Amino acid sequence: MKNTCLLLLVFSLFLLSSCDDEEAAAALEKASQSISNTNIGNGIAEDSNIENEQLYYFSHEFGVCLNEEGEEGFNEGLVPCGDSSGQFLSEVDLKSTTLYGLNLTGTTVSESKVSFKKLAEGEVKINDQTFFEKIRNPFTKLFDQHLNQMKRNARLSLRYEKKSLKKLSVIERLKQRILNSSNEEKKEKWGNRILELRSQVAELNEKAIISVNKKSRHQSFANELYELVLNEPAYTNPKIKNKSSVDLDGSNHLVGKASNEYFKSDDEFCLSVWISTDEKQNDKRILNFHHQESPQSALNINTRSSGLALGYRNQEGNYHEVLTQFNYSDSSLIHVAATYDGSTFRIYLNGELAGEKDDSFIGFGLYPFHVGSYEGRSRKFKGKVDEISLWSNALDASAIEALYFDGFPTNLKRHLDSNNLLYWWRMGDKQKKNQDKNLFYDAVEKSTLSLE
Repeated sequence: MKNTCLLLLVFSLFLLSSCDDEEAAAALEKASQSISNTNIGNGIAEDSNIENEQLYYFSHEFGVCLNEEGEEGFNEGLVPCGDSSGQFLSEVDLKSTTLYGLNLTGTTVSESKVSFKKLAEGEVKINDQTFFEKIRNPFTKLFDQHLNQMKRNARLSLRYEKKSLKKLSVIERLKQRILNSSNEEKKEKWGNRILELRSQVAELNEKAIISVNKKSRHQSFANELYELVLNEPAYTNPKIKNKSSVDLDGSNHLVGKASNEYFKSDDEFCLSVWISTDEKQNDKRILNFHHQESPQSALNINTRSSGLALGYRNQEGNYHEVLTQFNYSDSSLIHVAATYDGSTFRIYLNGELAGEKDDSFIGFGLYPFHVGSYEGRSRKFKGKVDEISLWSNALDASAIEALYFDGFPTNLKRHLDSNNLLYWWRMGDKQKKNQDKNLFYDAVEKSTLSLE
């Protein structure tokens, strides 16, 4: 939703910048001609190597195979937009060429070169009747590649949007120069440059929209594959080696960067952590984010004598808690997750919803994020913390259950929502031998938590 809104903002700015002078009509016409004359506009892949006699072309905009009349269909043979469904393919090359839109549903692939990266990139269609002989865990490999494509297209869409906004800014500066100048030669030069930039903005907007669409389609592919990968050995047990955790003894804590530097938005997020302790503790902070330059909680997970709680501050500045009844002091490993979707706070314990409350949220501020303490001096938690992760979206109940996975930490980069994973601190696992033992790097952004 955030990407879509930004795209609409960029396109709206583009239209506004095109409607305040006599050159607007010409600029818009030139930009639209530029789009219609490019492969981006009509959706034909530049690198598809389609021969002239082939009728159907892969549309990157819509993710389907179309002919010149806009009708869906397939070509014959092992080519882009080819229909090889239900066939037995032997000694074919599915590695060196990206066959966009290829249909391999119900197909057996034998003694062949296969790149699952190419299959995912090409949005190749498969189903539970597709069989790759002598290849272990093919659905898991394809699932992982679709997750990678989701992340790649998310990055591309943001890159195109940023470039478009920069060009719009240049256009505004050039327009001011034209208004303030009496040099006709320079005004003509700047006017021509504005026309070029408007055409480039239109193309960048089109690319950004296509990237957003691709991200959504790869998400759908991953969703469809999820049930298949659960039956493969590589995914049946996605547990990870989890030999390390951080032991907080009441005198130490972890500190990160400013609280407002972690999440993309104050309107939607999720935080997750594994803990264990052998004693009841009242109002000790496990995770604590602040909302201003000095200590004042915006969001925290804390202990109460009767259970664990999600604390938050609403837009009126009032502090509230979502309380639970839960025995957390028996030294067992407990998974805690908290989400906010713009209207409702929820806390999950061991994969199950334990409490919720509708309210507003004040937002994050500059004071640093703390683990095991309120602000580094007080309300210190005694126990172990492990596998801390922060997410840009409010994970739903099924996604939280997948995080819990019957009580075992899992590989979050294979989680179905992994494209929304912002930070993941392994708390010592995968730590390099030459790294400072008091610094813990997350597995996504390499951001550190410092043990103090």
